[in-house]
Amino acid sequence: MTVPQEAPAKLGYTDLFHKIDHLSGKDRQRFTKTLTTEEKKAYIAYCKERDCEKVTGIFRCFEPVGGTVEMNAMAYPGEDPVKYAFFDGMEYTVPRYVARRFENEFQGVGTWYPTHSHIMDINGQPIINVAKKNRRFGFSSMDLQ
Repeated sequence: MTVPQEAPAKLGYTDLFHKIDHLSGKDRQRFTKTLTTEEKKAYIAYCKERDCEKVTGIFRCFEPVGGTVEMNAMAYPGEDPVKYAFFDGMEYTVPRYVARRFENEFQGVGTWYPTHSHIMDINGQPIINVAKKNRRFGFSSMDLQ
């Protein structure tokens, strides 16, 4: 008979994980440098568990309307990539990291592209600005709220 392992959050790291999750930028970077190797490994295990949790939502393809998206995704290095095919208007249950990727503001994942415009700076010189973010697709889920 095997003894079930406790989840990393139950090992007394809950407050630490909460603090890390609420820090951002340089503050987070400085704080995580002070962690021990054991704390870092526990936090990575916590992140893997959290990011691989399943969420349910509806996939929407805005460009082309009613289109599909095929993609490969891998949560962490060393794992095998998983291939996904999404059809507009269909409900899917996917890992949290996939759903977050669709709703991410980072342009590099291809979820939107910019429409540029010219605006005047303080000296009256025209500069290029992102006037509109054109969304290609998204994932609507109440689990991500």
